[in-house]
Amino acid sequence: MNSTTRPQARFSREWLIFGLSMTILGLWHGSFAYYDYSQIEARERQHLSTQARVIDDLVALQLEAIGNTLSRVRQDLGPDWHSDRGSIPATGRRLENLVEAMTSLRTIAILDDSGLVVTSNQRDIVGKSFPQRDFFQTVKKNPHPDTLYVSSPFTTSLGAWTMNLSRAIIDDQGQFAGVVAASLNPATFRVVLNTVLYAPDAWSALVHEDGGLFVIESGGVLDRGSTPVVAADIIARAAGTGAEGEVFRTTTDPAGLQRLVGIRTIHPARLRMDNCLTIVVSRDLHAVFPEWRHNVLVYGGLYLLLVVVGGSGVLVIRKRRQYMEMAEARLFEAREILENFFAITPDLLCIADLGGDFRQLNPSWEKVLGYPLAEMEGTPFIGYLHPEDVEPTLAAMSDLAAGKDVIGFVNRFRHRDGSYRHIEWRSAARGDLIFASARDVSERKEAELRLKYLAYHDRLTGLANRSLLFGRLSHSLSAAGRNHTRVATLFIDLDGFKEINDRYGHEGGDIVLKTVAGRFQSAVRASDTVARIGGDEFIVVLADITETAQVGPVADKLLATLEAPISLAEGRTCRVGASIGISMYPGNGREMDELLEAADNAMYQSKKSGRNRYQFSQSAPSAASADDDRIVLGEAYLLGIGELDEQHRKMTELVNLLIDAVRTDAGDDRTSRLLNELIDCTTSHFNTERELMERFDYPERATHNASHDYLLVEIADFGEQLAQQGKLFMVKLVRDWLLQHIDREDRPLGRFLRERMADNHSERITSDGC
Repeated sequence: MNSTTRPQARFSREWLIFGLSMTILGLWHGSFAYYDYSQIEARERQHLSTQARVIDDLVALQLEAIGNTLSRVRQDLGPDWHSDRGSIPATGRRLENLVEAMTSLRTIAILDDSGLVVTSNQRDIVGKSFPQRDFFQTVKKNPHPDTLYVSSPFTTSLGAWTMNLSRAIIDDQGQFAGVVAASLNPATFRVVLNTVLYAPDAWSALVHEDGGLFVIESGGVLDRGSTPVVAADIIARAAGTGAEGEVFRTTTDPAGLQRLVGIRTIHPARLRMDNCLTIVVSRDLHAVFPEWRHNVLVYGGLYLLLVVVGGSGVLVIRKRRQYMEMAEARLFEAREILENFFAITPDLLCIADLGGDFRQLNPSWEKVLGYPLAEMEGTPFIGYLHPEDVEPTLAAMSDLAAGKDVIGFVNRFRHRDGSYRHIEWRSAARGDLIFASARDVSERKEAELRLKYLAYHDRLTGLANRSLLFGRLSHSLSAAGRNHTRVATLFIDLDGFKEINDRYGHEGGDIVLKTVAGRFQSAVRASDTVARIGGDEFIVVLADITETAQVGPVADKLLATLEAPISLAEGRTCRVGASIGISMYPGNGREMDELLEAADNAMYQSKKSGRNRYQFSQSAPSAASADDDRIVLGEAYLLGIGELDEQHRKMTELVNLLIDAVRTDAGDDRTSRLLNELIDCTTSHFNTERELMERFDYPERATHNASHDYLLVEIADFGEQLAQQGKLFMVKLVRDWLLQHIDREDRPLGRFLRERMADNHSERITSDGC
């Protein structure tokens, strides 16, 4: 009896142990597969939400630019615009330049109150009447000067698919006088939609509020010639979601596939659009999980293999006790497979208890943090956290204890060398244990911080840029007014930099600017601001000054930093000096403009007095400057190319008018209008130069065109800052911008064009003689 029951009990116990082991292993595999599935879907949802937000930002920028363009066109119309036929051709040419410069537009047209096209960049429609078009009737029925009217997509009279943006023209009596309308170019918006198509099964669409499909782009699965139906329930759901967007599952795909759909409504409050647009970004849900299904099959196969191997081992034990060693070897092999799986995954795998102690870690932890696993396992992970992240981590632990999954949580763990690594978690609690996978996202976080840094710092030197300078100077002036202290503004212009730039090229000039920036930064306090405002001009702001006598030694120190030679490439060296002008708050002014202009004028006086020295401003607050900032375009700036010289004279005239408007405080409307005219004139000038460079095969045209792109961004930046602060100072930068453009970029182009034109003339004479 006993001899029979003992093997049976042993056999039952072995099967029980084996069954429990396989059950735990299966639960382990199923748990991780489930959470992996959840994480992949969550990541894909976040991806779709991000892509929809990117499209939202890009399309909103396009809509805002078009809305502003329509406002400028409407603003430039005279009171008798519809009857003043002399101005209509000029307006049409300007519309042609605007459409050529803005790839998102196909047509801009101005219609009178009867629907007649008075002028347009498309001459084929001038004189035609469209009184029954929805885009005209909608504006006419409810005209409002601040509303941007968005029409449903339609086919134009020229057979093109488009969508109109319109603004109402209101006469002096407040009555409807016409419409300025722009038709959108679907190709530009297809490019925007195509930027987010990161998978063949993905598609994105831009849809009108009434359900009309404007453009749709696919990653390859959809036929571009087809027009998939964007279901009405998606549009309705978008209307309820608003600008924050939503991602959800749906089976309304035409092919019957289950898809993840991200929606977002474009309706910026500042544009006052009468109809909103909806962004739809979608992926085939089945195509999101191929790697997950592969892993499930592989690990499921391993699991079944373990079940078969283990079960066979137990059966062998029952049949033949002498094969015990072989069965144990197979079980050992199965354990080794599990350990290898735990060891080779690049993710950080972790088992911890709800008390906060590490139970088991995979080797990736040692690679990321540098600590031996034996040192970390069994210890509280709170001890490795950054002090600022302890409280948020404890809150996440509370969520896990409450049965909530924690996804996308990021905290900082201390590396063995004392630095910190950003760790992103995906965690879930089962019983008293926490199962988690994580990854090191330090590089991504550093990239985000770098982008934030570049928004306020000069890309070449790392110093504060104009935006950060104006903010800090404004803050320093406010603090000085409260605390009855002083602020010193030092305007610095390098002496001899142009000669170095001409001799050693831009690479040598960049080395000099970076070296000087580092020396200036080391010569002032950490609380002071050193900024580069363009070219070889710097500004230093000394805050919390109690006596003017404190400033002179700082200026001497800055000049002393330039005494040592600067090392260039190939063992060459050079030297630069500096002329410094100093203004004091409140002695030389209480406003930013006064202080910046006073320091600028003092710098020029210092340069006239012999250079490499500093001079304090003698101007009193609110005293008008006697300096004439107007540009006189002398012979030195003429290129000998009639068309380009005439455009330079026009640009000079506009800059001088802009300077006068700011100095006489003519108002933001006139200043903005003059700046817009300067931007239009500059765009036309750059188009002329591009045509000449292509016609005569200018070898540096790629660099020259890149300079054009930068200058357009720069002058747009001037516009934003003119509308905020530092107006008088900024118009001087506009003046210098124009002169430097002609001197550095256009003069070499002019020499090249004159030589090529002369060669062509000689060739024609020779040919005629033969």
